[in-house]
Amino acid sequence: TQFNKNEYMISVFDNSKIAKVDIQAYNMTTKKFKYNNIGLMDIKNIQGDKDIFLLSSEGKALICNTDKIGVKSNRNVLGNIGIKLNEGFKVVAAIINVTKDDRFTIHTEKGKEIFIMLDDVSSNESKNWFNHLQGRAGNQGSFLYNTRSKNDLITNVEVD
Repeated sequence: TQFNKNEYMISVFDNSKIAKVDIQAYNMTTKKFKYNNIGLMDIKNIQGDKDIFLLSSEGKALICNTDKIGVKSNRNVLGNIGIKLNEGFKVVAAIINVTKDDRFTIHTEKGKEIFIMLDDVSSNESKNWFNHLQGRAGNQGSFLYNTRSKNDLITNVEVD
């Protein structure tokens, strides 16, 4: 199999770890690929670097680029921290190769649905979330929905 330069497998886990593995690590025909890590949120084959959207159950979000994640040559790595999680929270959504045009609905424990457009320019009060959430891997992120003031946790995200 011929692989391209700058081709990676990106894996995101609910503990906020992101693994960026050189695709050459998967070029072993004698070994079967198997993920033993529970909590796998998303996995994609990418070429070049892409943006990853992360959202915690606490309501904090971050968009980090895979150029900030160290490349590993071994597929059995733990990965780097994507978004710093406060104790008791986990990643509930991970979208690899997110774009400013993406739209989704956040669902909470209390049944709320919050519609989010990452590049909402429809009014002066709207935030351009795509730019606002840009950060580096390992930072706290920003509240997309403040679950503390609402006493409500985010359960999942539906991409529209």
